[in-house]
Amino acid sequence: MTTATVDITNIEKISDDETYVSKLNNAVGLDEISDNKKNNDNYYYTSGSFNFILDGAFKPETLESMALTQVPFAQDWYLGIVSIHGVIMPVIDILGFVKSQNIPVEESKTNKKYLLKLEHDDYSPIVFRLDSIPQLVNTNNCKNIEIDDKSPKWIKNYLDNGSEKLAILDHQKLFDQLITKQ
Repeated sequence: MTTATVDITNIEKISDDETYVSKLNNAVGLDEISDNKKNNDNYYYTSGSFNFILDGAFKPETLESMALTQVPFAQDWYLGIVSIHGVIMPVIDILGFVKSQNIPVEESKTNKKYLLKLEHDDYSPIVFRLDSIPQLVNTNNCKNIEIDDKSPKWIKNYLDNGSEKLAILDHQKLFDQLITKQ
């Protein structure tokens, strides 16, 4: 089995955005998360026409552009693996994974791509390729949209804030499914 190292040239380096990194770092601190939850402020990330609310139990980290190693015979949405500080992590095209679950979704309208590493105490870290850096949204005035029986079990429900449909995910079930499908 051979692997090739390729450079993902369309993934933008976003660690230079000090304001964003500062906000994101504050958002994952224990005090800040509880404060955000009291105000119903949540971070969400976007891929294609899909918006995912970030689960507070997962620690997010934005990553610089980096080379990845492709994995032969992997699913189309499994982009490869990266080594970060000696830890090997899979890189998932989350939009490709959503489409593989027969969920109708529009393609990305941007050439810019970002990497987001998600860590949880009970799982190995996973890196998602996204269309935008996580953004803050207040869910106070969002309308709850029920899901149908055909939706994957890792989608809890949807929220509509008037301009966007936001998916509330069970990231643990999503991680479990990603692990079994790799």
